[in-house]
Amino acid sequence: MNHVEIIAHNGITGKRTLPEVAQIKPAAVREHNDVFDLSFFEPLEVYKDSVFDTDGHEIMGSKALRYFHDGSLADTSAVSSSYTLENHVNLFGKHADILRESELPTNNVLVRDEYSDFGMKAKRSIQYLDEAVDMSGSGDMVYCRSDQINSVNSKWAFQQFAGAYRSYCENSMVFG
Repeated sequence: MNHVEIIAHNGITGKRTLPEVAQIKPAAVREHNDVFDLSFFEPLEVYKDSVFDTDGHEIMGSKALRYFHDGSLADTSAVSSSYTLENHVNLFGKHADILRESELPTNNVLVRDEYSDFGMKAKRSIQYLDEAVDMSGSGDMVYCRSDQINSVNSKWAFQQFAGAYRSYCENSMVFG
């Protein structure tokens, strides 16, 4: 069990032991073949909560991010109260729902789910292994894919890419 410092609504700090299920690593990656399995992102769900100064007065216009699973502080930075929070599991779930209704083959895929910054940033890449182009005629395959990038703390703008490419630059300037 790990111990974390929790800052309560009243500004009082204390140590708390988190259950093993709630342990969120600084970064993690999971590869699998189920477009509809979003369980990797479920423990990362956060909500916006009020922020208080050391005297217990609410700081207007700012919101803290807290994990749903235990209410602990998810990030040391605040977001604006008008920030549109879209949790990774919900966002990637919407994409999975679109795929369910599409004609894209979802049976033979490689899904790479990853997060960094203790779950504040996340990526999902889906390669459609039945949809490929042999670039040189010698087995140099480039697979159709879709990639989504999201953050819940406003550090990254939401981005989505789709097509047949080997890699991309997260600033949308370069594709290969």
